[in-house]
This record gives sequence, C-alpha cells and structure tokens, in this order.
Amino acid sequence: MNQLTIVIFTPLQLEFEAVIRHLEGPRRSFIVDKAAYEEGFFTNAQKERYKIIVRETGMRNMEMALATEKAIAAFQPQIVFLSGIAGAIKDLNVGDVIVANKVSYSSAGKEDKDGFKARPEVYYFSESLLAQAQLTSRNNDWKSRTTDGASNARVFFGGIVADDKVIASVKNPTYNRFRKHYNDSISVDMESGGLGRVLKSHPTIHCLVVRGISDQLSNKSEADAHGSQPAAADRAAAFVFQLLYDMDPSGVIDSKGLRLTPDEKTSNLVSGKGNNDGNNIMNSTIHAKEFHQGNKITIKHTGSGDIVSGDKTIHNHGAKGLDNLIKIPEQALSEMHTLVAKARVEEALELLLDFVRKNNHPFKLEAIQLSSSWKILNSDEIKGMETSNDIRIEKSKITNRLLLLLNKMQ
Repeated sequence: MNQLTIVIFTPLQLEFEAVIRHLEGPRRSFIVDKAAYEEGFFTNAQKERYKIIVRETGMRNMEMALATEKAIAAFQPQIVFLSGIAGAIKDLNVGDVIVANKVSYSSAGKEDKDGFKARPEVYYFSESLLAQAQLTSRNNDWKSRTTDGASNARVFFGGIVADDKVIASVKNPTYNRFRKHYNDSISVDMESGGLGRVLKSHPTIHCLVVRGISDQLSNKSEADAHGSQPAAADRAAAFVFQLLYDMDPSGVIDSKGLRLTPDEKTSNLVSGKGNNDGNNIMNSTIHAKEFHQGNKITIKHTGSGDIVSGDKTIHNHGAKGLDNLIKIPEQALSEMHTLVAKARVEEALELLLDFVRKNNHPFKLEAIQLSSSWKILNSDEIKGMETSNDIRIEKSKITNRLLLLLNKMQ
C-alpha cells in the first residue's frame, strides 16, 4: 500500500500544539492557497510511515468547511481527522474523550409562531475508523501519550451537535433546544458540521472526529480557568495518534478507494523518456516535463492532466508549453467577466466548471472548490445559518479568488 496522507484539523492554537507534539521529522511549515500548514510523519506499529498534515482552521462550521475544501484540493488525503475540545451535553465528565459516530448540524430548522422546529442535517463518519477507535479504546495505551497520564479519563462513542455559538450555560434556549431536538447527542462543538457537510461529497475519504471534553457548559468559565482546555486537547490528540499507531491501513482502507498520488498518475512514461529535439511520441501517457523543444505528440491526455488535441508541437520547454494550449477562449472569458460584473458569480462559476471539466484542466480542483464553497454559502443563507454580513464577506473572497483564477487562465 502506498504511503497514506492524513490531514488533521484543529480549530484552536492549543489544539494545534497538542497535535504537532506527536509528529516525527522531518518537519516543515508551508503555505498553500493562503493557508498555513505543518507537515511531519508518524510511524505505526507495523513500521509503516504516514504523512501527516496539520492545519489550525479557526472556529465555526463555515471556517471548517472552507478549510476542508482547500485541504482536499491541495493534498488529496485518504484520511481526515478533526481533533480538539468540546463541551458536554450529558453523561461526560471534564477530561473524557468522545469519538463522534455522527454529527447533527443544529442551525438547520424553521422558526414560526410555535417556536423552533429542527430540520437537522446529519452526517456520519467512517465505519472503518470507528471500528479501529473501538479497538483502541479497549486498553489504556493511548493514555501514555498524554502529558498527565489521563488517569480518570474515559472514552465514549456518541453524537455531537454542531452549532455556531459558544454555549456557556445550561440556562439558555440553545441548550434546551439541544436537549429537546438532539437528545441522543452527548457533546457540542462548533466545527464538526462544516467538516461533515464537505466530506459527504467525498465518499472515498475516511473521516473521524475526536474531542476532549473541556467543560460541562454549566461551569465553562471555571473549568477553562483551571486549564481544562489544554488537557482536553492533549487527550484528544493522544487518542488520535494511538489510533494511528494501532491501525493496519489495509484493514481500514480499501486500496481501490485510494486516490492516486501525482507520482502514480505520471509513472507510465513512454520509452522515449528524456528524448531530445525532434523525437515523435505517439499514443502514450506521458509527463509534461519529459518534453524538449520540438517534440511532436499525437496524444490526448498527459499524465499531468493536460489536454492536447490533435498533432501539436511543443515550442516551449516542459509543462509551460502544455499549459499554453489550454487557455479559456476569449469569448468565454469575456462572458465570465461580464457575469461577475453583474453580480452573477454563480453563473460564471458554472461556465468555468464546464470548461475545466471538459478539458481536464490543471485548475479543475480549484474551480470545483470555489463552486462548492459558493453553494455552501447559498445553503447557509437560505437556512439562516450565517448572518448576511458574514455571507457577503465570504462571497466577496470567493469572487476575488475567481477573478485571480481567470487571470491565470487567459
């Protein structure tokens, strides 16, 4: 099995620090699409090495949804974790760990004269990872990875309610709504709904949410003052990495469902690899970097995803020459800019998606990400999950990214 790429999201800095403490070297920090990541490695019990990519996302479901789309487009992970802290609705004590078997997005519903009527969006997580989590929870090995031994900590499996507000008391309408409409959920956070919503459209990616309990809502300020948040984040991260240590990837992930890495996509090179000027290459899968000036090709697909129609001669060295063959037609580009100017951004995104999909364009993933983010915002606006101002700000960001992308493709 190929090396797995695993993305771990942490909303807060203290959660981020709890996770990266477990990473092995070599380590590196880098930025992709205006987002900061930390990369390291981790070795399981079978001496298999995982690549781990960690991002601190910020709080709220919308931030998590956008971060998830970006990470999937950039890294194509096979496994995604959300690790951090949460509040207890019932049954849980401070310091316990919850592994979510589902998340209910609580903002979905209808308000009328009779009050709130829940219409929850429910998302479920990887059955394979849940099974592995059950095995990991049956002994206390994970506690040895914590900083304090976690002597009294227990592991629970249950539902999480995802809301966009910090709940600091059990004497408020939101808490009562949780108990009334989501009485099978035992914990609450502010990010799992955004993660679940995006991962629902990526069925080959295995996902799991692991949270340490930092408060019981009724005593949140007091618990926070006693350092419950760092301890809870530490326990969640410890459980995640013990799960990864215990996990046999072949028993969790069907190899048929793994995404090909860029190297695998371009590994079937023709025997003329490294040819110099004037060599002809026909009907083969090739990588753009193998071309030199004057090479003639009669293929339709290259390993890097570029499309070449008919017989074309590469006049520039390397991938740049292929990219130049896949520009948006001037008329289509003008139409997209006109739609954006008329505030019809969604229509412009649909035109762009149609073009990049038909041409298997290198910017296809970025275009899909923009379109998906826009649709999520529309859905949140209809359901009243976000304020009008927040929606407007996020849509403005997407519009700017769309214009930058169009400039790259003209």
